[in-house]
Amino acid sequence: MAQARGELEAAPGEAARAFARAWVTLAGADTRESRELRVAADLEARRAVARATFGRPLHTIGGEGGRVRSLCFDEGEEQVRLMVGRYEGRVQWFDLETYQQRDEISGLGAGLRCAQRSPDARFVAVALREDVRLLNIDTRRSLHPYPTPSRDVIRWCAFSRDRPVFATCSERGSVSVWGWSLADRSLVWSATHGGKANMCLFSADGATLYAVGSQGGTRSWNARIGQPGWSVEEGREVHACALSPDGKTLATVGAGGTVRFWQAKSGDDRGSVGVAAKALEAVAYSPDGKTLAAGSSQGIVYLWSLGERPSKWAWDVDTGTQGSIKCLLISEDGRTLFVGCESGVVRIHGLWHTDWEGDAPEIPGFDADPLGAVERALNR
Repeated sequence: MAQARGELEAAPGEAARAFARAWVTLAGADTRESRELRVAADLEARRAVARATFGRPLHTIGGEGGRVRSLCFDEGEEQVRLMVGRYEGRVQWFDLETYQQRDEISGLGAGLRCAQRSPDARFVAVALREDVRLLNIDTRRSLHPYPTPSRDVIRWCAFSRDRPVFATCSERGSVSVWGWSLADRSLVWSATHGGKANMCLFSADGATLYAVGSQGGTRSWNARIGQPGWSVEEGREVHACALSPDGKTLATVGAGGTVRFWQAKSGDDRGSVGVAAKALEAVAYSPDGKTLAAGSSQGIVYLWSLGERPSKWAWDVDTGTQGSIKCLLISEDGRTLFVGCESGVVRIHGLWHTDWEGDAPEIPGFDADPLGAVERALNR
C-alpha cells in the first residue's frame, strides 16, 4: 500500500494498477485489518483511475446527424434520456446507460437553434429560423406554430417550470412569452432586448425571465407581466447564461475569456473569472452548485470546483476546424459532463476529479475483475 501511494504522485495509472493488485492480494484474507486495507485499496484505486483518466471522454456520440445546438435531459416515466438538438433539423434521444440512439424527429428543416422539452415531458419546443414549433413527442405532430416577425430568426427557447408558458428570443432582439396549454397558446407578452438576443431562461420559480445578447447585454423581466427588471451593459456580446441551483447567481459568458457573475435579483456585479480564450459560448452549473463549466470557441472546456477550495481545470475536448463548443450539460449527480460540439459530436466526460477527497468514482466490473476494470478505464 505504501509503495502504491508513492507511485500515485508520479504515475497515477500505475498507482491504480498497484492498488488493484493490493485489493486482489487482500481479498482472500478475512481479518479486520485485511478488510480495512481492502477498503482503502479499493478507494485509492478508484481515485487513481479518476486522476489518470482526467480529460478523457468516457464515450463519444457521433456527429453524423449534424451540428449540435442544444442538450437537455428528457425525464420520461420510465427513464431519463439525453435529448440532442441539431442545426440540420433533427432532435435525437439517447439512452444514458448505453448512449445508443433510441428515437428521432427529423425533417424539421435546416436552421434549428434549440430544442427544449416541456416540464410534463409531452412536448418539444423547437426554435427554427422563422418560427417556433411545439411538437408532440409521441405523435410527432406539430401542434401549433408560433409565428415571428418577417425575416427574424429565433435564437433560443425555454420553458417555465411553474406554469404552461415558454419564452423565445430572436436575432432582432425580440423577447416573448407564449402559452402552450391546450386552452391558451397565445402571446402573453413581448419586449425588446436592445440588440440581438442569444439566449433566455426562467428562474426556478418562474417569476423572472433573463435574456443575454449583444448591445443590450444582460437583462431581466417580470416573467408574468413583462415588466422590465434590471439590466447591465457588459460591453461585449454575451452568448450564454446559466443560473446557479440556489437561484442567487446568474453566470454569463461571451466574447473574451471571462465568466461574469451577477446577483440574480438585483443585477449587482458579483465578480468574474478569466481564461485564455477568444470567446466562451456555453456555460453550465452542476445541480449541486459545486462545479461550473464553460466551453470555448476553440473547443476547450474549463471547469471550476466551487467548493471550499476552489480549483480550475481545463482540457481540449474537440479539435479541428469546427471545434467550437455550443452547449454543456451536467448530470443530476454531478458526475458526468456532456459537451455538444459544432463538429456534431457529443463528448461525455467524468467529473470524478471534483471530489477526489470524497467518494471515489464507480468503476464497472471492479469487484469481479479489479485489474481488468482498471485497464479498461485507463484505455478508453
